[in-house]
Amino acid sequence: MPIVTMYDTIGRDSMRIPAGAEKVAGYVTGSPDIIWTTSDWEKFARAGRVRIDQSPDGALYQNGHADVHDIERLAGTPEKFAGLAVRRHARGWPNCPYGSTVALQAAAAALDAIHYDNAPPGWWHGMDAWLANPDLSIAEADALVGKPYLGFILRAVQWATPRSNPNTGVIGGTLASLNLDLSVADSTWFPAPPVPPELGWLQPVLTTARALKDDIDGLIMALEAHQ
Repeated sequence: MPIVTMYDTIGRDSMRIPAGAEKVAGYVTGSPDIIWTTSDWEKFARAGRVRIDQSPDGALYQNGHADVHDIERLAGTPEKFAGLAVRRHARGWPNCPYGSTVALQAAAAALDAIHYDNAPPGWWHGMDAWLANPDLSIAEADALVGKPYLGFILRAVQWATPRSNPNTGVIGGTLASLNLDLSVADSTWFPAPPVPPELGWLQPVLTTARALKDDIDGLIMALEAHQ
């Protein structure tokens, strides 16, 4: 499956994400500096966009106004996510938790403990998930996208943060200087909108530019490894 880079950060720093990003993720809950405004989202009209609810109660996630529920520390909890997932599942909506291996393990256990409408064990298996593991290399993260993981299917893997990879370079600076997180993600998961017919000429140009960018990024990583 095609894998793309996904950037995420707080709303205050959303303008630091490269303008040509193929996929972005932002917050719909939190303090004013964390929440993405309408204008923040509009800057990435050509990108795939993922809305994160980090509130403890997950109300926006439950009501379909967010795509992912953050179950990391100081956000939601695995147990709360499981309850929200049942309500969304009953409506035919997809589910996706975001968290570390430990958080996803706890979410899997909480989901296994829930039985409703005589649903068989493992009723939730194959549910989407977004893993956060900054101990991984980009190659290791790539290898996990689209694969089964603790009963989930990983649609995105966050492998770099300002703390774990402060000197990783992106357009405009480094992860530390720009306050950006990096994930690799399935391009078909919350995909970018189709290019309008009048801009059809742009697609092959973008494809070539992205291929060149991948080559340059690989060269930079190889050079940095030998410093």
